[in-house]
Amino acid sequence: EVERKILHPFFKLGLVDDNIVSEIPRSLQNGEFTAAFAAVAAALGAVLATLTAAPLVVQWRKMHWAHTVAVSQALHHKAFEETTERYRTRQRELMKQLLAMRAVGKRDAALPPCRAERIIAVTMATGQ
Repeated sequence: EVERKILHPFFKLGLVDDNIVSEIPRSLQNGEFTAAFAAVAAALGAVLATLTAAPLVVQWRKMHWAHTVAVSQALHHKAFEETTERYRTRQRELMKQLLAMRAVGKRDAALPPCRAERIIAVTMATGQ
């Protein structure tokens, strides 16, 4: 017997033993048609059960995900909006200060030289 570390999700459902399929040819060769038919019926039954259950499971997971997102939003949305607004207010103030310095002819020491070929700006991504 081969030890399987990766098992197909079909067999993880526990509806059918994964050895049933490999026993079908052996049963047919030995003339055991009843056993082969039972194995095929069990395999097909498992396939039909999976195909029937899969859409229901997918729908449940979608509803669960929507509920989880709604709960998370209810818990964290206000704090996120407050933090984002504080950050934006601080950035606006900083820009006002920089523009005021520029208006009187001063230059921020952190800025690159006036004739720099490239300027790289790093900003906070608030939409993550």
